[in-house]
Amino acid sequence: SQIMNCVNPEWHEILIIDLPMGAPNWPLVQVHLWDHDTTNENDLVAGGNIRLEAGRMGQKVKMLLQGNKHPEFGQLADTVVTFNWVIMAEVPRAPPPPPGVLVVSEIRAYNVPDADPAGNKFEHTDPYVRLCLLECDDERVARTSQIMNCV
Repeated sequence: SQIMNCVNPEWHEILIIDLPMGAPNWPLVQVHLWDHDTTNENDLVAGGNIRLEAGRMGQKVKMLLQGNKHPEFGQLADTVVTFNWVIMAEVPRAPPPPPGVLVVSEIRAYNVPDADPAGNKFEHTDPYVRLCLLECDDERVARTSQIMNCV
């Protein structure tokens, strides 16, 4: 089904990323906005990195993601993403959690460019957000679900 007026998608999800032992107190996080494709590889729409800092914990973060250069359509527009975040000692679950977790919520993107080809023009983008902890020895990733057929 198509979600109308989805140029500014919102994900009503909570993403949790386990923090590894010895991780910096204020992690560097890579934020990517992707277009999900069912018949082709997913397209990176925009991306950027942000250091989550003590003075901003529990507050909404607003960051500008740099538009990616699409192989067919050239430079895509920059996109703003906002989200709330907090670092918690643990989230109750089994097995026992690692030293801490990064909890991200209320994720929104604004003015998402269309990145799906349909002939010589763009069609419908299926956006999702992927977060990855940098400065870790292993990959620590969380992503939202995709919102299908935004227009």
